[in-house]
Amino acid sequence: MRDHVRALGGMVGAASLARSVGGVSRRAAGRIKRDELAAVERERKAECDHVQITRAGVVRGFDAMYLNAGFALITADAHVPYRTSAHHVPRYDAESVAMALADDFTCHGPPLVLRLDRATCHDAEPVASVLRAFGVLALHGPAYHPLYYGQLERQNLEHRQWLNLHHASDPLLSTMTTALNRLWRRPTLGWRTAEEVWISRPPLDDDRDELHDEVRERAARRRAEGIAPDMATRLAIEQALVTRGYLRITTGQQALCE
Repeated sequence: MRDHVRALGGMVGAASLARSVGGVSRRAAGRIKRDELAAVERERKAECDHVQITRAGVVRGFDAMYLNAGFALITADAHVPYRTSAHHVPRYDAESVAMALADDFTCHGPPLVLRLDRATCHDAEPVASVLRAFGVLALHGPAYHPLYYGQLERQNLEHRQWLNLHHASDPLLSTMTTALNRLWRRPTLGWRTAEEVWISRPPLDDDRDELHDEVRERAARRRAEGIAPDMATRLAIEQALVTRGYLRITTGQQALCE
């Protein structure tokens, strides 16, 4: 029966399974299917590479979420699920993104790296100007690979659920971030809140000019090897973070923050 579940990719129903194996009830078949799918998921996770940002404040993620009226532009740390800011804007364009990022960096300090998806407005000059002014590197994931932004997408599920429960939009975005940051004690954080971890972070004292020079040199070497410029930059940023101990990639282990 477990082979049936795997061979059919989990699509088969409990009633069909029960009819495939004599003496097994529909309820027992459902339980076996559930257990087997859980085992398949454990095996999948064990084979994956897990990316762990080892320190708060180093990498920040940025994403937009559609609301009934306008958009929520949300920025969050990549080490700990601390939402540094959430802005409600009428348009999702380069000017709005630049405004949100400039405000976020001013209030919470700029990260070394900002992880962005490949939306056109993220590469526009208003955004690039803000990143240059604060000395922040832009890290874009590979094209057509949404799993690269899995952490942001998971957080957006939390945002969507909270807003739906409270029938909220603009007036309660700050209430939402406060609740998620201060009230949720997470086992992955040793039962601390995201805010407790965030406020205990050590200050960043890295030389940003040195980091940017290193990334440019690494990217140039990668391009000379025939690697596409976009991927060369991404690999250069990731390797620079690895050498500084800020990024760890492991196989078969749970990352700190999911």
